[in-house]
Amino acid sequence: MNQSLQMFVRLNLRSSIVLLSWWIFAAAPLVPISQTSAEDYQPLPTWDFRLYKTPDGDILPRSRDIAEDREGGIWVATWGGGLHYFDRTVWRDFTERDGLPGDWTRCVEVDAKGRVWVGTGDGLARIDRGQVEILSCSEELGVPLDDIYLIERMKDDSIWVSDNRGNLVSFNESETPAWRMVLSATATSGNRINSLATEADGTIWVCLRDQNLLSFDGEEWTPSTPFEGQAWLGVGPRFSEPDSLLCFNNFDTPIYRREGDGWVPFPECGRRVFTIARSPGGDYFAGTDYGVYRFVDGKWNLLYLGREVGRPEVDVLLFAKDGSLWIGTREGLVRGYLPYWTREIGSKRGVGLSTILLSDPDSHTVYGIDSENFLVKKDGADWSRIAPFEVPSDQVVHWTTLRDGAFWMLIDKGGNRFQFDLAKVSVESGQILEREEISDLGPDLRVFQTS
Repeated sequence: MNQSLQMFVRLNLRSSIVLLSWWIFAAAPLVPISQTSAEDYQPLPTWDFRLYKTPDGDILPRSRDIAEDREGGIWVATWGGGLHYFDRTVWRDFTERDGLPGDWTRCVEVDAKGRVWVGTGDGLARIDRGQVEILSCSEELGVPLDDIYLIERMKDDSIWVSDNRGNLVSFNESETPAWRMVLSATATSGNRINSLATEADGTIWVCLRDQNLLSFDGEEWTPSTPFEGQAWLGVGPRFSEPDSLLCFNNFDTPIYRREGDGWVPFPECGRRVFTIARSPGGDYFAGTDYGVYRFVDGKWNLLYLGREVGRPEVDVLLFAKDGSLWIGTREGLVRGYLPYWTREIGSKRGVGLSTILLSDPDSHTVYGIDSENFLVKKDGADWSRIAPFEVPSDQVVHWTTLRDGAFWMLIDKGGNRFQFDLAKVSVESGQILEREEISDLGPDLRVFQTS
């Protein structure tokens, strides 16, 4: 028996159960009815959201932008804390001491060669194999690039950079000259560019801080007016399929969708939207002043990010290659782990894997239920059985994790709720108890089930 894992948490019937049940199941009614009704509130049991912390246990500062490199490493631009890089167990910080122009970083992007571009309040830098290089195009274009607000990698692999003065320049080292002016501060009337997106047909959209939305068809820039009183607009997703581009106002709730040559109203989520992304499955996700919303079946639904995360103001959303959802907020960095509720064809001595319960992309450890209904663990390439799991996998309809993935809550089709701790898995545990029944399973194990 694996002593590091034992089934079911020891609970104090008179106090712990009451508090824990209130903690988990009272979360949904706390959503303000004026913003999101109980019917709209849809927690995703397949996600496990956690505040991402440094190896010292510190929460990151405001996370303004996030990028993923070719190897799956994550780069985070923080406001006041420099640039952070991590890939599984590897963590590195880049600050002014390492050569950055400053620690107040706003944006980060990875180019086609794997180099990392970072924009700060004091200038532009590029990191290549851990070495920091300060960049400027003042000689070529007369633009110092000393206060960067936006960096985007375009479809042709050029890098577009915008500063606080409203200049938008591009860098493409396959061309001569490499630096080119896209929009000058004169053309933007000195208004900085808040966001940028590209449609499938190649049309590029930029939003100015205090003026109209502009589109570029490859030949000329054209103003567009989806809103009355243009101010603080945003567009997204960054790369949009036909009729999928959304435009939103950072200080109001209306949203518009691009359709043909015009803009049409889109359902509102009732919150100020700061960023829009699209999941690999095609769903819209909105970062707002009140957490993250997902658009499903014609309406926006608030994602439950857990008590630790709460409902922060969101600056950026990134869907990573491993299925994780990274959320940059004004209170720090949040990660949503995936997949948790998927099907996989695997084998353990000819026994197929029925359900994956937990897949940790950092440690590559997987917990699941095999076709003979044993709790199984995959650590590396090998599967091993831990304990019988007498809740049939096809009866499980909902599950979630708390406390850094160690504590589980599981619900079956009969409405029975099971609470257990991965740190306490035992071969003797696993039987389905009658409702309201308390059972001792040894000196260190106790399991409680309620409906």
